[in-house]
Amino acid sequence: MAVRQHTLKTIHLLGQQAFNLLAPDEQLGRLSELMSKPEDDMTEAEARCIETIGLLVEAFEKQHYPMPKTKPEDVLYALLEANGMKQQQLVEAGVFHSKSGASQAVSGDRALTRDQIAALSKLFHVSPAIFF
Repeated sequence: MAVRQHTLKTIHLLGQQAFNLLAPDEQLGRLSELMSKPEDDMTEAEARCIETIGLLVEAFEKQHYPMPKTKPEDVLYALLEANGMKQQQLVEAGVFHSKSGASQAVSGDRALTRDQIAALSKLFHVSPAIFF
């Protein structure tokens, strides 16, 4: 773990120095150019460049825009709302055995089980990690 952190820090510093040599509009232009290129047509150096830029963006976002800790029931409610779904549809999809079970999960009165999280992740095409 410590080696990985050190490696990521080194990549971050080197990548940031190299990327900062470009003017901001060149940075965006180069990134856009690389991202629109088919993966099969990329050189190994270009693929590493995209990976490095991704690590830089991830580190920047974690530092400047940390994600607040969210309760699983709030995530579930937001997913339902974003997808225009009702609790009954979770029962119909087989996530919950009853509407009351779905209601208890959405209200936070009952914790989600591992199987329910797996089913919800599949249903909404999201990582199970968002529920933790």
